[in-house]
This record gives sequence, C-alpha cells and structure tokens, in this order.
Amino acid sequence: MRYVYIVSFFFALCWAALTSYSWYSYVSRTWQVAPADFILLSVSIGLMVLGMPDTIRKGRGWSKARALVTLSLSLLMCFALTAEMLFTSMFSFREATHIKTVESPDGAYGLDIYSWDAGAAGSFGISAHQNGPLWFTKPVYSETDARQAEVQWQEDGHVAINGSRLLLGE
Repeated sequence: MRYVYIVSFFFALCWAALTSYSWYSYVSRTWQVAPADFILLSVSIGLMVLGMPDTIRKGRGWSKARALVTLSLSLLMCFALTAEMLFTSMFSFREATHIKTVESPDGAYGLDIYSWDAGAAGSFGISAHQNGPLWFTKPVYSETDARQAEVQWQEDGHVAINGSRLLLGE
C-alpha cells in the first residue's frame, strides 16, 4: 500500500505541472495539450482521495511531508479548477458555433472555423483553431465584428483568412 502513496505523490506533481501548462497555453495561445478542465478536475479529486489516507497513517519524516504535499497540491488544483470553471461559465457569454472545417490542399493542416456571438452582453466574430494529434488544438486566428470566414490556402502552410495571412508551421 505504501507504493500507492508514492505513486500518487509523483502523479500529483505531474498533474500540477499539466494543470499549470493548461493555464499557460490558454493565456499564451499555444498548443493546448492538456485535456478538458472537467477531466483535470476529476483526476485532481481522485488524487485528493488517494492522498487523504496517507495523511492519516502514522508516518514520519518524508512520508508525512509527501502526504502533505500530495494533499495540498490536489486541494489547490481542485479549488483553482473549480474557480476557473465557475468564472468561465458565469462570465463567458460567447456561444461558439462550428461553421466549417477546412483542410490544406496537401492534407497537412486542418482548421476548424467557429463563429461566436455574445448577444447583448458582448461582441461577435469568428475564430480559427488548428487541429493537432489527439485532442490538441491551437487557436491561430480571431477577428471581432466578422460574420463570414473566407479561407484561401497558399503555399507551404500559409493560409489567408479574411485577408490576414498566417503561417501554420510555427
């Protein structure tokens, strides 16, 4: 049983790094490799449940410190992810609608085009997300006050969306 606690400790460290990268990728608009927030939250709750018995058992030194770090990290991630999910559900009035999926002529790149409209609470526009392997996506284009997306593929991973030229290989 002791090995379960050690594995949960290292898994909590890795999960904290993945949760931090999820936030970083959202802010800096890079590849989003982390799974959805509700998956991050459910695994964080699982880590908290695995870490609780370790804090109760009678251990000394490193085992007690490991238990406290595991429980603290999982609690911190649970609170942060819950607050983030509540905040975005309350203040994100955008309703994104998938318009179309466009692939490059050579099939190397794919873009999902979305339109969003916040109604009376905000603005409207379009956005494009580059598809990656598995569930990975990268936001590559966003324009407010636009209803249509005119996509024209050019050479070597260059694409023009409503006149703005983008290089997808970066």
